[in-house]
Amino acid sequence: MAEVICVGVVFLDHVFRVDDATARGHRLFAGDYTATGGGMAATAAVAVSRLGGRAALWARLGDDAAGRLILDELARWSVDTTAVKVIAGARSPTSSVTVDAAGECRLVIYPGEGLDPSPDGLPLTRIEEASAVPVDTRWPAGAEAVLARAADHRVPALLDGEVGPVSVPALLVAQASHTVFSRDGLAQFTGIEDVARGLAAAARRTRGVVGTTAGAAGFYWFEPGIWCSPPAGAGGCGRGHAGRRRRLSRRFCPGARRGQGRRDGGALCQRRCLARLHRTRPRRDPRPGRRMVDAGGQPAKRMPGRVSLRPSPVPTSRWALPRAD
Repeated sequence: MAEVICVGVVFLDHVFRVDDATARGHRLFAGDYTATGGGMAATAAVAVSRLGGRAALWARLGDDAAGRLILDELARWSVDTTAVKVIAGARSPTSSVTVDAAGECRLVIYPGEGLDPSPDGLPLTRIEEASAVPVDTRWPAGAEAVLARAADHRVPALLDGEVGPVSVPALLVAQASHTVFSRDGLAQFTGIEDVARGLAAAARRTRGVVGTTAGAAGFYWFEPGIWCSPPAGAGGCGRGHAGRRRRLSRRFCPGARRGQGRRDGGALCQRRCLARLHRTRPRRDPRPGRRMVDAGGQPAKRMPGRVSLRPSPVPTSRWALPRAD
């Protein structure tokens, strides 16, 4: 079975469950607390493993207590961490996450300190045999090296375009076969608030597929030259998207394939949904398993021409489908 290599950030999340995360005052009293691994790349790796795939994480940690807790938890989920760079004297990324009864969350993020930015030492030759490579932008030098190797060998590379202190680097978007922005990340990248126009602008900067989550409005994406959007009435992550597990299972988790999904947008949205579920799922274990992913609704349908928008002149993607061996 080909592995899925997830590249980027890993956090130790301190998650507090409260009634109202927006309440004013000096103190909030939590009804539940858990310390768990987090971060976009790490969450994707655990999700792949729980869905029956073979996952590896390439990231950076300090040799501190937080780093050891993270590695121990990843080992329990059978995620390969042999390529995680543990740096002496560095401090691992941590965060405080406050989640209320409605699933709204507030984050305080500490990105770590002393983490070597160099990608030297990464076993880049493993990418040539990988099924897919999900990448976030929190380790720019590592992402650039991995995306370049994935492009050279036609391995699908999914870039998480989340908002951050700085915009997603345009070079990474150009290198990725698929880029999924959050709505804020898309606006930060393009300078355009409107989703349709923002996606059109982003699509002109890459030969791959681009998409964005838009809260309760659903998930939108550009396939080469075609605008695609959810069907009328489809809700957010819980209704319009959860059926996209077919794309993740078939394309990104060959060992857990079910169904016969055929649209790129499904895999893109599933990746974003899994990251969101990590923060909002009200159970102690925040990572979705097979039952959680299978419990969703119907996938979004392709609806060319739903909005008045000139098709983006994006040529057919040069990346092949992931291998299923």
